[in-house]
Amino acid sequence: MPLAYAYRRSDEHRGQSGRHQSEHHMWGYKNDPPAPSCVTDLAVMLSVGTLFHRSCAKVHIGMPWHCWAVVPSSRHNRPGEHPLVGVVQASGLLIEQVHIVPNGSPSDDRLVRIDRFAVPGV
Repeated sequence: MPLAYAYRRSDEHRGQSGRHQSEHHMWGYKNDPPAPSCVTDLAVMLSVGTLFHRSCAKVHIGMPWHCWAVVPSSRHNRPGEHPLVGVVQASGLLIEQVHIVPNGSPSDDRLVRIDRFAVPGV
């Protein structure tokens, strides 16, 4: 079940208004070095979101969730650890991280597809 936080304006509206604040945060925590305020804000949102929506996730997937994963980019390879790992650690979320790998052809359709990624060894 995806957990995401960012509102991306269409290209037409971005030209008039710039990036939405949530989109700015999603870029800011990935900077090298990451923007501390963006890391803090995302860690708080992750903590609060998972606290308040844990039961929603359970209903949606039919069981309690006990692990999380970073979805690798289908278009870009990032060396080293994904910046979200640090945000999760800062949030105090104490659940296991699993690693997933792209499966099949890359796609920019941004649709949730169960066959798009695989968990190695499972």
